Order: sequence, then C-alpha cells, then structure tokens
Amino acid sequence: MAINQTEKRRTLARRIVQHASGLMDVFSLLDDDLRQANKSGVVFADTDFADIAGLAHLDAATVTAALTSIVSLRKFLNSNAGTNDVADHMAIFEKVRP
Repeated sequence: MAINQTEKRRTLARRIVQHASGLMDVFSLLDDDLRQANKSGVVFADTDFADIAGLAHLDAATVTAALTSIVSLRKFLNSNAGTNDVADHMAIFEKVRP
C-alpha cells in the first residue's frame, strides 16, 4: 500500500504547529523567569540546591548559565531568519501557531 504523501505532509504540518506553539509558550515562561530574576537581583548559591529533591543536580553556575542562555535564545529568536521577507525566527514561529 502506498503512503499517502498529502496526509503525510499534513501530519507533519500539524506536528510543527503543535511543537512551535509549545516552543513559544515555554520561551515566554523562561523569559518571564529571566525578568523576575533580573528584577529581584537574585544571586544563586550552591547551597540553594544541596540535598533538595529535584534540584540537587544543580549548582549556582549552572542556573546562572541557564539564565544567560535565555538571553541568547531571545537574541536568536529575534534575529533574521534569512528568508526573503526578512522575518525573525520568533515571527516565523508565531506565524505557525494557530
């Protein structure tokens, strides 16, 4: 039986919509976390995570690096996607969302 290429493309498009929506939702939450950290001036210490369930694998440097990565991710999402319409990555992902 031959694979229906049209349905295969539609299934992939549906997955891209779902995943792009999830990506933008998660990015928004991470960006909010970054704003909260910057606003409060929080400085993490290794002792914040020691022997705490779900956090014991962390240290201050890793969490601080994660916050820095949010900044880098924002820069990437706002950068030119190299398309003819010169849209940024974020605009493309937002356009994909329903």
